[in-house]
Amino acid sequence: MNEPPATWRNSGTGETGHRSMVWPYLPEHGGEPLGFAARYEYQSGKPKDIIPFFKRTDDGQIRAGAAPEPRPLFGLNTLNRAGPVYVTEGEKDAAALQSIGLAALTSPGGSRAPDKADWQPAQAALTAGRDLRIWPDHDAPGRAYAAAVARLIGPGCACLVSLPQGTPDEPGAGAADWLAAALAGLGIHWDGLTPLELPEKHKEYSRILLEKAASSIRGAVPDDWTDPRERTNNAGHTGHNGHQRPGLRGFDTEGRRYVTTDRGTFFISTDGEGAKERQLSNFTAAIVEEVLRDDGQEQSRLLTIHGTREGRTLPALNLTIEQFDLMKWPVKHWGTGNLIAVGQSNRDHLKHAIQYLSHRGDQPVRERTVFAHTGWRRIEGAMVYLSAGTVIGAGGAVDGIEVDLGDLGHLYHLPPPSRTPTERREAAAASLEAATIAPPDVAVPLIAAVYLAPLAQTLKVDFALWLEGPSRS
Repeated sequence: MNEPPATWRNSGTGETGHRSMVWPYLPEHGGEPLGFAARYEYQSGKPKDIIPFFKRTDDGQIRAGAAPEPRPLFGLNTLNRAGPVYVTEGEKDAAALQSIGLAALTSPGGSRAPDKADWQPAQAALTAGRDLRIWPDHDAPGRAYAAAVARLIGPGCACLVSLPQGTPDEPGAGAADWLAAALAGLGIHWDGLTPLELPEKHKEYSRILLEKAASSIRGAVPDDWTDPRERTNNAGHTGHNGHQRPGLRGFDTEGRRYVTTDRGTFFISTDGEGAKERQLSNFTAAIVEEVLRDDGQEQSRLLTIHGTREGRTLPALNLTIEQFDLMKWPVKHWGTGNLIAVGQSNRDHLKHAIQYLSHRGDQPVRERTVFAHTGWRRIEGAMVYLSAGTVIGAGGAVDGIEVDLGDLGHLYHLPPPSRTPTERREAAAASLEAATIAPPDVAVPLIAAVYLAPLAQTLKVDFALWLEGPSRS
């Protein structure tokens, strides 16, 4: 497989740039690259060039040139990955998110030509219930790109409306800059461009950190992000996908696209004849709490839903994120009198409306993390020891960390650490007395194992004790 040339001569300055990165555009279901984007750097400090290579000579060699319109998206091969789908401005940022196991897309040409790309795969992901998030660069072109992409994809996609925590507050900062800062916290230096080979634990840490930073800043693209000419001229304009481009007024910060009343939940659309109302359901529902449950290996989300119908309060529900996505819960838990309008489109709109309006209500959605395991864990940069009782850090008891071990909680319930010499002597005496319940050759190894347990991870202990004896001994 041939790749773009190692050097590139800039036609304007005559200076030769050296290739620093190549991004292959791979098909969604595998196969040979559709083309490449190559980045060239110049010793003079001239801004880098991103050159598309989608043309081919008669003998199959690639050459510079844009892909035919509508142009394919970069990152199609990552759409089969679980979790949210991010849309960034440029291959560098998308590749950064892909390196930690996320699905990430961008269009060729970045902010200059989003309307020349084929956004149908992103629309299909959204229709399938995927959480699609646009991550703009931290500047005016980045915000305008986010607005254009939201317009092209259509209703349902969200946007990161402010900088995710940890992103450098610098013009143009994006996903790659956020990841470089996150990895620096782990002692890993990354230039934001070189392909990353991270162990799975660092990928997982980065994904958890990003979810925490991004989930609270998802929102609709503000009206003032789009180019004023777009707001004036986009009504009735058809893009390269053949889809009507809706104006951005529906994506305002007041939630005017979706509304709830005593009659239920409604979708408001506008056209040349004015606003039109479409009823999605005869009930309202809101997410009031979102719990991230972390067992040390996997994470799951639990939602608490409140609802009303015809002014009557419906029973509160606790749902997994998977149950929420299927949208079968209103009838299953609230009864057949709770109606969703016929059609998958209405079901998708209703699910998005519940999410959208929940995060724009008078009361913010409560968010908390519950750990479902014991042992050491790095939380907000500090190592702590989790138990169903006291969580213990370097300075003693740590507040604000919730641990739920279910029915086993009483077996792993550490008391607060001893704070005075008297308390320490009492604890030591109680521990020593435990050694008298059996002969020393049995009791002492068991007591020693208790003290070894919190050090096992650091010392990489590779054995376990097995206590064996006759029945009733």
